[in-house]
Amino acid sequence: MPLSNNTITRRTESLGKDLREQIYEDFRSKPYTALAIDKSTDIKSEVQLLVYGKFACGCRIVEALLCCLTLHSTTTGYDIFSAVDTFFTEKQFDWGRVVECCIDGAPSMMGRNIGFRGILQTKFPYIYIKHCIIHRTEKLWLPKSFRLCSMK
Repeated sequence: MPLSNNTITRRTESLGKDLREQIYEDFRSKPYTALAIDKSTDIKSEVQLLVYGKFACGCRIVEALLCCLTLHSTTTGYDIFSAVDTFFTEKQFDWGRVVECCIDGAPSMMGRNIGFRGILQTKFPYIYIKHCIIHRTEKLWLPKSFRLCSMK
């Protein structure tokens, strides 16, 4: 029995939506969760904020992309926190269950006062914040000449 393109598209979208809701429900229901947040610029020069969630499910650790948010204006620490907080509110996630947050070393992320880190620590002082290991090792292992050229 042949299927139309619309039928396949509709079923694929339905499966994706169901999977996303299962991940959200798992994240919501766990007593302890962790976040990894990274920002990147796409080919249209728009800033994309990637939010990964990590939690224990049985005897395994699950790491899933929770969302990809586009920041349309500035990328200050407040803008980043506001976008993540709005997402948490919309999806009814509880900041009280987040025990750790891993971020990169950009000033808008790591700033102690007005960076994402500073705002998060002011509002939720119990969340342990750490610098992403991938970014730290990149700075250690890359030749100095390459590091200076690749960092903006």
